[in-house]
Amino acid sequence: MSDLSVKANVVGTIGNKNVKNKKAAKQQKNEKLVKSSQKDEAPKLDVNNLEDFDENKSISKNKGTEKTKAFKTTKEAEESKNSTKKESKKTKEKKIRDSFNSFADNVVKKIGNKNKSETKVLSKPLSDDSLKKCITGSIVDIDDSIVSFGEKYLGYNEADKSYLKFTEGREEAWCADFATYVVNEYADEYGYEVKEGFGSCAVKEIKEWGIKNDCYIDVMDMTKEQKEDLFKNELGPGDLIIWKTEKKGAMSHVGFIKDINDDGTFTTLEGNTHDQVASNVFDMDDWEISGYIKLSDVLQKKVK
Repeated sequence: MSDLSVKANVVGTIGNKNVKNKKAAKQQKNEKLVKSSQKDEAPKLDVNNLEDFDENKSISKNKGTEKTKAFKTTKEAEESKNSTKKESKKTKEKKIRDSFNSFADNVVKKIGNKNKSETKVLSKPLSDDSLKKCITGSIVDIDDSIVSFGEKYLGYNEADKSYLKFTEGREEAWCADFATYVVNEYADEYGYEVKEGFGSCAVKEIKEWGIKNDCYIDVMDMTKEQKEDLFKNELGPGDLIIWKTEKKGAMSHVGFIKDINDDGTFTTLEGNTHDQVASNVFDMDDWEISGYIKLSDVLQKKVK
């Protein structure tokens, strides 16, 4: 082969290689353009994976439902809590109303004065302040509290001269002094007025005040049954007791009813009993008792 032929073959081979290289480079460029284009396109739905798609969609939906259920449960719990609070408040209010109604019924049963223009309460005071605020008018809810007030003087006596507190220093029989002192001090402390003329160092004058003001209950001619009925329906703690001596009509002693007992007796709070302030127990039918004055006839609420 001549030199010319060899050169021609070499040139042809080099040319073919260049053509192939150009085609390969063009093909690679085209593939890059296709890939770049595919990146910008929306992903295509794979028909073969439709079940997986539906399952994923269902899971997502279930999660949303669970969140909704959780929100509803929380809301229901909050509503239930608020409802419980309202029911609790209503229950408390109902108890207060029931207690007050029971107290009012008791008042109606124990009214001893037939005059409808005057309302007198002889029952125990309310322990709940909220109920006390419901009581208005001329109702006096003081009976038990005045006894408790007076009990702070239990033990005051003649031996150490402590009883002179009630007599303004006078050495004398002092049961009436004690009763008068406690009534006046209680009235000043809790905003009551003592009705005009009440109070004395003499038992006889306290009784006469009751008769004059038409509030003395004479039991000297009552039967045992009548006296028991009196305690059951009219008398109560805080009311005043007047004792007499063997000589009919002579007054000898005065004190407060402290408690009415179930066995036909009552407990007292007295000054100058065994020379001191103390409590005793008496039969309702005790023959030495002359009569009673109800505390609601002695004290009245101050008019503002």
